[in-house]
Amino acid sequence: MSKFDEAFEKFKGSSEDLAREMKERASVLVTENGDKIDDALEKVRDKAKEMSKGKYDRKIDKAHAVAKEQIHKLDKGQEPPNSTPAG
Repeated sequence: MSKFDEAFEKFKGSSEDLAREMKERASVLVTENGDKIDDALEKVRDKAKEMSKGKYDRKIDKAHAVAKEQIHKLDKGQEPPNSTPAG
């Protein structure tokens, strides 16, 4: 194995460890702050609907549901409440 291959394997291992650690930290933050995150997502959804004057409500609701679902995947395996898209 060349020096480049050895260095690459070492970097690959450390970056995988870093990614795992970051995911775990994100999971802890989502678990601790799930209600705040849900409130913020709802405020963003409501503001977007207000600004679009109803023109994109269905798309905004769908995006909101997907964002909520993806965030809650980090929440220690728990499913988000009302994860079905509206409209």
